[in-house]
Amino acid sequence: ARTLIGVVVAAASTDEALAQMNQVSHEADLFELRLDLMDEFDLPRLLSNRPCPVVITNRAQREGGRWQGSEQERVATLQQAIALGAEYIDIEFDAAGAIKEKSRTRLIFSKHNFQQMPADTMATYRQMTSAGADVAKVVGMANALADNLPVLDLFAQASIDCIGIAMGELGIVSRLLAAKFPPALLTYATLDSDRPVAPGQLSLRDLRDQYRFHQRTANTNCVGVLGAGEELYTACRTLNRLSASAGDLMFVPMPARQIEPTLLDEFVSRGLAGFVVCESLLEQAARLRLVRRQLRPNSPPGRTGQVNLILSTNGGLEGYWAGAAGDQIRLLVEAT
Repeated sequence: ARTLIGVVVAAASTDEALAQMNQVSHEADLFELRLDLMDEFDLPRLLSNRPCPVVITNRAQREGGRWQGSEQERVATLQQAIALGAEYIDIEFDAAGAIKEKSRTRLIFSKHNFQQMPADTMATYRQMTSAGADVAKVVGMANALADNLPVLDLFAQASIDCIGIAMGELGIVSRLLAAKFPPALLTYATLDSDRPVAPGQLSLRDLRDQYRFHQRTANTNCVGVLGAGEELYTACRTLNRLSASAGDLMFVPMPARQIEPTLLDEFVSRGLAGFVVCESLLEQAARLRLVRRQLRPNSPPGRTGQVNLILSTNGGLEGYWAGAAGDQIRLLVEAT
């Protein structure tokens, strides 16, 4: 089973929502319909005309939603969605007890924190599974790259379907690495890259075309790209484009203004094959205590002492000067 792409529909009306779903139904695996973001909605019409499976969400304001009605009315719309045969509903964990009948609908119990990552992601997951969740969803805000680690641990340890997200730019890696973990049910995408529904959300086009998300599996070799600003995303686009015919490689952005060796080890232990170092971090990479090796015995050494590729080996992390993007990809293919 592969991780799905769920496109978030934040339309203003029923007609607009149906038009958006029909527009990309051949590219999405399912849609999340955010009722709390709609000015009006006809739930029977939305569900009877859906082109793909749906998650019905009516998010409460206490967890980042915009629902203006009463709590009783909010829960009633979710119960109606169940009666109409929705594949999934997403309800906040603290309100999950209000759902009295689930029929064939799968229940996503969710918890969101827009300031920081939850203190204990796995404990929250276990509480949700014990309470009867079909899918446990834990979402927090990433304030550092290390905030992705609890999400990756959730993916690795989950025994039922789960959704884990570290929001924000620093958490993009959690959205992409979900593809390596079968328990990760889905990653969310937005239709418009300029209007994400949640911080750090990637567009459907980027997920499909740049990262080729639907082709990724547990066997995909994922490589972090360390850098900042436009150089980081330009490097990711270039590397993912050039690697399209070179093997199952996915390059993921890891925004950083400094390199922390212990953090690199943490990501390697959770499935990353290595790291590409952008120009702005080359001096830092050269100062790391890495075994520095050449691309091949007869290859030019490049800049003296410089490292722009870090690979995981049995002996730890090794640094290489691999020249341009094409050389980096060739070395990664050989090493993996």
